Amino acid sequence: MRCYRAKCILEESIIRRTRDNEEEYDTFFDEKNQLINEFNEMARTMPNRNCAFISSAVKDQATIGVMMTDIEADVKAYVKNFFSFIKLECVDINFEEITVETFKRMIPNGYHDNFKFDEDLLNDYELDDLFSNYRRSYINENITKPIDKKDALAVAKKYLCSDTFEPELKRIFRKNSVGVTKGIPVHYLVQSDNAHRLADTLVSSLYSNNRLGCARYTVLDLYNLSARSSDIRELFRVCSGSTIIMNCCGLKCTNSDNCTADETIPDILFDLINVYKNEIQFIFTFSNDRRRSSFKSQV
Repeated sequence: MRCYRAKCILEESIIRRTRDNEEEYDTFFDEKNQLINEFNEMARTMPNRNCAFISSAVKDQATIGVMMTDIEADVKAYVKNFFSFIKLECVDINFEEITVETFKRMIPNGYHDNFKFDEDLLNDYELDDLFSNYRRSYINENITKPIDKKDALAVAKKYLCSDTFEPELKRIFRKNSVGVTKGIPVHYLVQSDNAHRLADTLVSSLYSNNRLGCARYTVLDLYNLSARSSDIRELFRVCSGSTIIMNCCGLKCTNSDNCTADETIPDILFDLINVYKNEIQFIFTFSNDRRRSSFKSQV
């Protein structure tokens, strides 16, 4: 799943309310809101469901929220179809990939926005429960920043891991003539007292070289993990097409009070890793703690 904020320039300015045109103003936005909801209703019937809405608009500039469950879909073409359907002409679009939580915050609340979005249309995406847990300590969403080969290798040198980390970075930066890599050919285990910094560099390097199609990555802190099994499964589903960094530093593999008697957190995680191994890039991070982690021995 990918989420975007799109800055769009419209051919004409959005109508402004005045004392003389209140009826025309209300009719305009009633029509647009109805079309927006119709557009998303149709998207719900598609195998790869996507959705879009206008978050805000001033004069000839509009900000759009877009969610694409099909990670290979052309988001620009999708937004153009969206504007065409709601009968607004868009002449320029600039995209920025965002986190799922930011996408949720962009939805107009209906109290002061002229454009209104029926949040019930998101029910099929089953995001509500997950969003309520996104502020907890064990999940942290990020958008990676591009990095060049020189800066990536400098990180390997700085943290004294040139012998092991540098060869992999060089492989990643090797020219890829086939475009975005299909599937996930390799997953990573990073052990270092600076494992978080190295993992961040790894994600940036992979994304900068078209080996990842999504800039969003999620850090799952297993040390603080105390979630329902349904929450963990939902998180993996939403992260399909992106990256999960599993922070295993200081991990003690204990069962969660929220799990059933016949399943443990490691059991759930290993099951999900196996299910999503071709859809999610996994990076496991461990510190240099000499105590052996039972989780690490199974990775």
